[in-house]
Amino acid sequence: MPSYRVVSGAYVIRGLRDAGLGLLNTGIGAGLLLGVYGINTSSGMVTYQTMVQREVPAEVRGRAFALLDLVWQSGRLASIAIGAGLAAIIGIRWLFVLGGALLILSGILGLVSLASMHRRR
Repeated sequence: MPSYRVVSGAYVIRGLRDAGLGLLNTGIGAGLLLGVYGINTSSGMVTYQTMVQREVPAEVRGRAFALLDLVWQSGRLASIAIGAGLAAIIGIRWLFVLGGALLILSGILGLVSLASMHRRR
């Protein structure tokens, strides 16, 4: 169960970074946020991949990782297109704030749902 909390917590940290980048006006502050983001992304991704390895049967694990990569890369391309459109409409600063808020919300929802799952056991 702790691995799942790490992944949900990584969403909260990334959301704080995105919102912070939208609100900050200093290069030093942004640089610090990006440093924390890099550490967070690496540890979150390693944790996520470890969870997949534990949960997916060995005989289909390669296909599962290939599918995850396909979905991830497709999502990245779609997010660039959608993000560019939104940036043109609401501005890049507010796009970062909005994206950060959504990531924080998703991380909190993950943590809350994990806590309720844990109580039911």
